[in-house]
Amino acid sequence: TWANPTSKQQALAYLDWAEYSADFYRRVFLKYKSYMPGITVPYVINPNAVYGYYDYLSDLSGVEHWLSRINPELMGGAGAVHGYTNWVGTPAYENTPYARYVFTATRYRGPNLEDNWAYSKNDPLNNNERYKFTTPSYFASMLFTAFGATGINVYTAVSTDNWTSELDSANTPPHPPDAPIAPDGTYRNKYWTAQQLGLFFADEGKYLVRAEFRQSKIAWGIYPPYAWADAWNTDPAKWRNAGFYDVPRSGYYGVDGFQYMLKKKDTEFTQVNIKDTPLSELQKYKIIFLAAYDWMDR
Repeated sequence: TWANPTSKQQALAYLDWAEYSADFYRRVFLKYKSYMPGITVPYVINPNAVYGYYDYLSDLSGVEHWLSRINPELMGGAGAVHGYTNWVGTPAYENTPYARYVFTATRYRGPNLEDNWAYSKNDPLNNNERYKFTTPSYFASMLFTAFGATGINVYTAVSTDNWTSELDSANTPPHPPDAPIAPDGTYRNKYWTAQQLGLFFADEGKYLVRAEFRQSKIAWGIYPPYAWADAWNTDPAKWRNAGFYDVPRSGYYGVDGFQYMLKKKDTEFTQVNIKDTPLSELQKYKIIFLAAYDWMDR
């Protein structure tokens, strides 16, 4: 717990603990992986999309909490595949879900493992009836693809009517209500678009996975210790008491406005972990923007 450090050295102990916790998670993952030798399918980690972002500010530190949880460079070294989920709203119609999708996709390339093609009445977070129709799902799938997704999971492709109160007492069958294939096996209107999407990826998927994204070579630099710091405590006075001039942050403020500015200029960007990425990789970018504070390790 936070014990009100009165010096930078005392405060940095919290960042050491955050770094240790991430590595501890990596070692636990490797331990579980060792219990299943010979498994050849990918081990996938799929966190939710970023929150506390753009106009979705119920938690001003949501970006920092999210960046603290997302460790694709570290976990990738342990053999885990980075992926992500949906459940942010409808980026085809709303600016904030659009911004959250792009920020999530640009953090690190991976598959979208829960791209909403079926949930309208019982969408886990949004209850968004726009998903009765094809356009929101198709737009989201192509948006993720445009920003480097390495795969799309149509979630779910089939509805079921075998959905009892023992499984879920809050919703009535079919579950989910608007999948491309109905419970009786008939095709709904969404099916034909999903099928065409599948045919497209069958032909072009291998090239999309190999493609060099971010031709503009513009990046937002993530310095994880700043995110760890804010995830510990968000009170500026507490950090000033420890000798800092403000709460360290890696994303908020800054990255949402940065993303919006580039969108207005029709310019792409990516994100790069400046702490753990080799210098040879960092030098591939023409320019890296970041939130700067009064300390940084070498």
